[in-house]
Amino acid sequence: MFARFFRPKWQHPRAEIRLRAISQLDGDVPEQARVLHELLVKDAVLDVRAAALARINELAVLREYAQRKKEDALREMAIRRLADLLASQSSSKAPTDALSCIETLEQEEVLLHITLKAPELSVQEAALLRLSDEYALLKVATAPVDQQLRITATERIESRDILEQLLRLCQNHKRLQRIARDKLGAFKQAEKEYAQLQEDAAALCDSLEALSRTQWYAHYSAKFDGLCQSWNLLNTAQIDESLQQRFAHACSECQRVLTAMAEVIEQQAQAAREEQARLEQQAALHQQLEQALAQNDQPDFPLPQATLAELQQAHNEVGTQFTGQALEQLLQWQEAQMRLHAVSDDLRAHLNNEPADSSLEHVVRQIAWPKNVALPAALEQSLSKLSELKKADDEKAKAERQAKQIVQRKLDQAQRHLNSGRSKAATRLIQQVENNAEPQVQAAIHSRVEQLKEKLEEIQDWQRFAVIPKKLSLVESMQAIAAQPLEGASQLQRIRELNEAWRALGTDHSDESERLWGEFREASDKAFLHCQAYLEQQAALREQNLKTRQVIVAELAAFIVSEAFRDSDGNFLEQLRHTARQQWREASPVDREAGQPLQERFDVLMETLSDAILLSRKSAEEAKAALVEEAFDLLESDDVIAATRAAKEIQQRWQSLGRGRRRQEQQLWQKLRDICDELFSRRDEWIQAQKVAKLERFEQANQRAEAFDARLEKLLNQHQMSASTLAELETEFLGLPEVLQAPRETTVKAAIATLTQRLHQQRYQPLFNQLKLCRIAAKDLASMETTVLNNESLQAVISNVPAELVERTQVLQMGKDAIMKRFESLHDQLRLLCVRMELLAGTETPDSDKELRMQYQLSKLQASMSQGETEVLPLSVQAWEVEIAWLSAGPVLDHSLTERFGHALAEIAE
Repeated sequence: MFARFFRPKWQHPRAEIRLRAISQLDGDVPEQARVLHELLVKDAVLDVRAAALARINELAVLREYAQRKKEDALREMAIRRLADLLASQSSSKAPTDALSCIETLEQEEVLLHITLKAPELSVQEAALLRLSDEYALLKVATAPVDQQLRITATERIESRDILEQLLRLCQNHKRLQRIARDKLGAFKQAEKEYAQLQEDAAALCDSLEALSRTQWYAHYSAKFDGLCQSWNLLNTAQIDESLQQRFAHACSECQRVLTAMAEVIEQQAQAAREEQARLEQQAALHQQLEQALAQNDQPDFPLPQATLAELQQAHNEVGTQFTGQALEQLLQWQEAQMRLHAVSDDLRAHLNNEPADSSLEHVVRQIAWPKNVALPAALEQSLSKLSELKKADDEKAKAERQAKQIVQRKLDQAQRHLNSGRSKAATRLIQQVENNAEPQVQAAIHSRVEQLKEKLEEIQDWQRFAVIPKKLSLVESMQAIAAQPLEGASQLQRIRELNEAWRALGTDHSDESERLWGEFREASDKAFLHCQAYLEQQAALREQNLKTRQVIVAELAAFIVSEAFRDSDGNFLEQLRHTARQQWREASPVDREAGQPLQERFDVLMETLSDAILLSRKSAEEAKAALVEEAFDLLESDDVIAATRAAKEIQQRWQSLGRGRRRQEQQLWQKLRDICDELFSRRDEWIQAQKVAKLERFEQANQRAEAFDARLEKLLNQHQMSASTLAELETEFLGLPEVLQAPRETTVKAAIATLTQRLHQQRYQPLFNQLKLCRIAAKDLASMETTVLNNESLQAVISNVPAELVERTQVLQMGKDAIMKRFESLHDQLRLLCVRMELLAGTETPDSDKELRMQYQLSKLQASMSQGETEVLPLSVQAWEVEIAWLSAGPVLDHSLTERFGHALAEIAE
């Protein structure tokens, strides 16, 4: 029976009581969260369910209502509550729950809010991936959020206008600028490719149309097919329809030309077949003539007259100059066959004689066989015998000439030796001629050989007289170094020089010469004994050098087959080659026989190194050529500063590459220098132009600033003000450079505040006038209401009260009871007016009315969600409206309410 007096307020039958109770519930407390969920599900009043949903913190429940297909206040409230929770810095929800909730959201403004405000980067990234509006992506890219979020947002922007805005707004973010420039560059490239496609298509249309107007020629069909293939290689889906129509029409015209020409070709083919038949008849005639000529070895000659007559008739019908010549040749062959038959016995007799004699040639000349007719076997054999006979005579005469020439050359050489005093060499040559020459040759050169012998004897007599003193001197020199030896290398060199000098004197078999030769040889052997130690030292040195070279070859071979060789650059390989060659030269001399294989192996390794160096240099040249091309492309860039910066980076990359071949690298470097000079020249011109433009802009901005000051002063002296004028004034001030804004900022802010106040007064002057009337009337009414409440009689009655205070005036006239009853009925309204004024002033509300404050805020939220965006009145105007409502709801008999309202009003006034 008393249960209804103890049930909680959230179960109260009145909806406003349940709303106040909901404002006291905490969604993080499990028991209270259960109550909120029950109200959300079971309560019949939509406002109560919405208020409960606004207090719930369970993401699963909010996600369930956010996914409802029905567009109602609960769905909107769930979406906004999700956004607030996910973007709250104090939210304790797990990232996985937040990510699953984001998958249910589709509202761009909510997702943008989460992306900008969520505390977890993973939540921000998930919300960003759900964004599709490119203006929202632009806000993320320009907002002070994580750099990766900005980069991801920028990468998802595809609109050219948005990218251009982003490029202007992100002047200080190189990564975003590079991404935006790359995407804009892709747009430009696509436009360029599209324009190129249309240009190529138009060129093909022009070519095909020109072809359609051309008469048929040999390559007409190939030209037509080539143009069609070129057209098919294009992306026809992007070609303008007008070009496609032009191409189709030109194709039909070309097909018409080809069809007409096909008929002409068929007619020509028929004529060609007829001509072919005639040619076949000629070929048959020619074959008959050849067959007749091929019968020259057969016994049934001559040919019958009937056969000759048939061949003559066929020639008269279809014959040519060639068949006429063949027929004439056949007749000549007939006559030659008759002559051959007449001398056949003599011919066989000559062929049987071995060897053949010159009379065979006389018989062959009598036959006079035609040149263009194949020879019979007997005649061919005769000619072969005559050819062999002539060849043998020619070879014999040639051999005799060659032998005589060889002997003459030897005698000439002997003559030169004698003239030079070399008697030994001359003797040897004369003996060779006498021993080896043929008898007939010796007879021809006998007199000259005798002359050379006489001169040889004279020279030898003179040499014996002149050589003995020289040999004696050589003996003494050799004995001297045998007695007093020189240093090892010098001793050996001196022995060799003396031996060579002895051999240069020639051989003399006289007794004196033989005695001197014995003394010279004995002294030479003694002198050579002093060279043994030097020779042993040189042998050890050659052995050590050989081992050094073996080590060099082994190390080079191991290096070349290793990974380090493939990874080495050209500069290192070139230095290695230089060092190896230097060490190889230092490791000499070596034994020739043992060192030859090593030398060959070393040469192969050096060639391998040289090939690798050449390949590295060519690779460096290719890389540097690519850098030159990259630098050349910078000449087309509109961003001079970025192009110059890129050119400097290219120069640095150039230095990191290896050296190329000298001439090629100099050419490439000169090209790069020319391009960089051009870019730097453009940069200097651009910087100078920017300086001039900056000065001009500053001068213009200074003129605008002076004009702004004059306009502001003029507006301050005016009494009328419009919102558009004030907005233009603020925009004009923000358009000034910061250097001109700073000294004016304080003055302009104060002036704009004054103008704004003046605009509000001007716009809401009727409301303010009404408030002043209500204040005056309310003051008089309050005095009268005090008189009535003190049980005193009224002395006068107020007339001409404002409409808002008419009801209050009527209640005053009804007496004290009516005034008290009115106060009780309007007490809640007065409390609400206090709450509204406190909200406007931003002051605290007593605990007793905090629930009322929450309910009012919730109702305002629901109203804004249902009505959308509405005009927001100035704070002072809203305060005027609340004050008028306060004055019309009087008298206020609760002094605490009066103090609260007056305190809030004073805060707003300040």
